[in-house]
Amino acid sequence: MTEAPQTFIKELSADFERLATANYYELLGVSPDASEEVIRKNFRELAKRYHTDRYAGLNLPKDVTAKMTHLLGMISRAHAVLTNAEKRKDYDATLAMREAGLPTDLETIVESESVFRSGKVLLDQAKYAAALEKFEKANQLNPAEPEFSEYATYCRYWMLPRSPDGNPLDWNAAKMIIDHLTEFQKENPNNDTVCVHLAMIAKVEGRLDQALDLFRTAYSINRKNVVAARELRLSKMRQDRKPKGLFQRLFGKKGGSS
Repeated sequence: MTEAPQTFIKELSADFERLATANYYELLGVSPDASEEVIRKNFRELAKRYHTDRYAGLNLPKDVTAKMTHLLGMISRAHAVLTNAEKRKDYDATLAMREAGLPTDLETIVESESVFRSGKVLLDQAKYAAALEKFEKANQLNPAEPEFSEYATYCRYWMLPRSPDGNPLDWNAAKMIIDHLTEFQKENPNNDTVCVHLAMIAKVEGRLDQALDLFRTAYSINRKNVVAARELRLSKMRQDRKPKGLFQRLFGKKGGSS
């Protein structure tokens, strides 16, 4: 060892503080696009620096050796991840989420899903204010999940003041909500839920043909969508109950074949 113990101890303490919150690339002193060869080279140099065996006989304080052991463990984990292509890919994705302010810990994601499910139950019970609170909390916990925001927007529609016939009194506010949901539908064409939400709004506003088309779209995306299936079934039942015209009564029974 060429360094004086006190100088090394000061440098080690500085390293310990500097690297306490560092990501794996920063720990190894490499760039995110560093090659595996560079990563391995830097790891070997740092492993030598922080390995306690190198300083045997110097009687270093226990807190110093503890810091060295901790740092060695940190760079070893970083090396193990960054030299494994699959693990490095997953880690890079996690870093990107972290930099975007999105949750990366499983506990937060699970909590957001639980809060969201509670909101859906409240929405089904027409408890819109309570449901909205849940959807907004879920969105705060995990803004990476766009469905949370979509449900919150849909919930706001039902909280608008209404006339006796059920239509919103503030059409501008209603239009803004519908536009937001429509944009979400364009960005997520395979999302059956937003189709149902837009359909329910169209239905209450008397745009029945548009509502039926949206229910059909939702059902074509997801045959297990209970609401869409129910609404299509009810529509067919209403259609079947309509009185037939004279031509249909005379020729409709056998398909009108001549």
